[in-house]
Amino acid sequence: MFAVFLVSQSLFAKAYGGDSADEARSVLPAPDGGYFVVGNTWSFGAGEEDVLVLKLSPDGSLEWAKTFGGSAGDGAFSAVQTPDGGCLIVGSTSSFGAGEEDALVLKLSADGSVEWARTFGREGRDRALSATRTSDGGYAVVGQTQDSQGVYLAVLVLKLSADGSLEWAKTFKRDGELGLDAYSVVQASDGGYLVVGRAEGAKDFWGVAALKLSAEGSVEWAKAFQKGGEDELVSALQTPDGGYLVVGHVENYKYRFYDPLVAKLSPDGSVEWAKFFGGEGFDWASSVLATPDGGYAVLGTTSDAAFADYDFFLLKFSSDDSVEWGASFGGDSVDVAFSFARTSDGGYAVVGYSESFGAGGEDLVALKLNSDGSFPGCDYVSDYSTEVYATTLQESTLALTASEADLSVSTPSLTVKDASPEVTTICGSQISQSCASPASVLALPAPGGLVFKSQKEAKLSLYSASGRLVKEVKLNKGENFVPLRPGVYLW
Repeated sequence: MFAVFLVSQSLFAKAYGGDSADEARSVLPAPDGGYFVVGNTWSFGAGEEDVLVLKLSPDGSLEWAKTFGGSAGDGAFSAVQTPDGGCLIVGSTSSFGAGEEDALVLKLSADGSVEWARTFGREGRDRALSATRTSDGGYAVVGQTQDSQGVYLAVLVLKLSADGSLEWAKTFKRDGELGLDAYSVVQASDGGYLVVGRAEGAKDFWGVAALKLSAEGSVEWAKAFQKGGEDELVSALQTPDGGYLVVGHVENYKYRFYDPLVAKLSPDGSVEWAKFFGGEGFDWASSVLATPDGGYAVLGTTSDAAFADYDFFLLKFSSDDSVEWGASFGGDSVDVAFSFARTSDGGYAVVGYSESFGAGGEDLVALKLNSDGSFPGCDYVSDYSTEVYATTLQESTLALTASEADLSVSTPSLTVKDASPEVTTICGSQISQSCASPASVLALPAPGGLVFKSQKEAKLSLYSASGRLVKEVKLNKGENFVPLRPGVYLW
């Protein structure tokens, strides 16, 4: 028996929330073509703040929502997919652990049930801000740890096994009283890790910073890149040449606003090039993704000159670093973007929070866009245009002290509750324009593949269920046979 299934994806823009504040921090593709959205809620849950996880169908419909927490404040900062179809969530907890605030790591199965949860901390305040899957099946987690003065001044790095057991924990501190923060981590091709964040400099400036660690957590190099102002890196990816693409934002110290920064680092951390962009108000980057064509996309938030209207922006760069297109989303108030993911049809799922739409003062918002950032018929999605300028970064070596972290590890008894957020449709669901219309193309089973009957010439992209591009086909008018192995395909 030969079975082939084709699934198209819908465009949607929706808000989810209650009568207080709710926000999204991460979006992850689910195995069924839907999405996991991880964030925080002040509307639902057991305490003053809880971790909130939504499972959305491919068209944005809410399948289930759950909260995780205790009697105090518990929040998520980011999440990563796990090989079994679930997700790993990292954040902080004030309800459990050894100190005032401990790092929280939570592993969920695909149905939202808790497989395991751990806290890591000392007497002060510790947070987990980012995680990456490692080649041995475990996880690397980075965050911040408090010094004796009560300020986040050191980077905390945890290496966990697949079941959440702590393999090693290290802190990295600047010499003297200068601070160091970490916001994101990626595993490098050599098994080590790139950690990005910010480093305190002279005159209360913070420069963007990057640390390259070995697989065992020793420092291979550590650098700061000063532009002048409160600068920081928030996301990174490794490039095919072994270098790194990093994004963040730099402060225009004279005018006190931010511009997004994109920089390319060589494998040894040297700056190959750096660019910034933005408008007259505050503009900052949240995340970067590689695209199948060798380019990359940057997600962030942009404001008007009066700092009253904030919108999401999504900017697509080609492999030669030129801008291909830009898209923005937002209403007449504050709309802030945190995370995005590539979807199996080549589009983008974007999440954040909105004060323009929804049931409360601040609602979690999620939208699915076409591969070119468009959403035909949605008045709240429009083009985003900006100039990109080359810039220079003052490079310096960071002197760090690395120490083994003696952490208390505990297993928290999280309260798990079902949540019922109100769902507000911002823009209606429709079939993605990046897919051929069912009215013009008909797919029929045939031995060894599918026959596509097309009313006109068209380009068809076929993806595996995991989002890998299988093949691109030029359809002629009439019947077109496409050989395929048995499986589930998305188009």
